[in-house]
Amino acid sequence: MGKLTAKEEAYCQLIAKYGEKEKVKAYTEAGYSTSMSNAAIQVQADKLFNKPKLSLRIKELQKVVNKVAEKKFSISVEQRLKWLEQIVKAGLGTYHDAAGNERRENLAASKGAIETLNTMLGTDESSDVKPVKVFIGVEDAS
Repeated sequence: MGKLTAKEEAYCQLIAKYGEKEKVKAYTEAGYSTSMSNAAIQVQADKLFNKPKLSLRIKELQKVVNKVAEKKFSISVEQRLKWLEQIVKAGLGTYHDAAGNERRENLAASKGAIETLNTMLGTDESSDVKPVKVFIGVEDAS
């Protein structure tokens, strides 16, 4: 790949940042002329985007962006399972109402968390995977 000019590199980085739908924004922010009509700017931004050396650079940058985003924004299965376990435990906790009756905190939340656990682990009714037993540290689930 040939060497890119500073403006071309800036354009590629801005496309990676904003996405392909923002070619005009990337074009103008990269420092290219804005003294033409909006239609002309759009044509020039498209031409620039379709230059082979620029499209290759954009793909390289998008791979980097995707890796960073995946690392930064992914949540492990283990973490999600821990959170769901906390929801189940909290929902099965008890309190006493105004009349002194013992009540569960939030059975609907527990039920939803258990259903999500089953789906994540492939043990819901629509799955043909053999059930996996998961024990959540709840003393009395009755």
